[in-house]
Amino acid sequence: MVFRAHLQCSVWKQALLIQPKMLDATKLGWMHENLEYVPILSFMPPAPDSVTKLVRCGCDKTQCSGNCNCKRNKVVCISICSCEADEDICRNVETYDESEDIQYEY
Repeated sequence: MVFRAHLQCSVWKQALLIQPKMLDATKLGWMHENLEYVPILSFMPPAPDSVTKLVRCGCDKTQCSGNCNCKRNKVVCISICSCEADEDICRNVETYDESEDIQYEY
């Protein structure tokens, strides 16, 4: 976090001063917890709401045919689905076509 880096740089810059001006750590990415400072890792949620509400199927290795939530919503199955997007089991996986790769000449 930028705030914590700013605080650390401020401390280093004033390391040789007799009376350094200490910034308030609780305003710069730290919180007080059990009589010590603990870094605040993020103010944001771990993932956007749209990601946490992803459509995923509950197909139990049944080749993801008619009743598949993913197929019904016109998306391919992915690794968080019950079928794990295993090409040997699931019929609703994205196929990889090497001919569509861009070829670069070096």
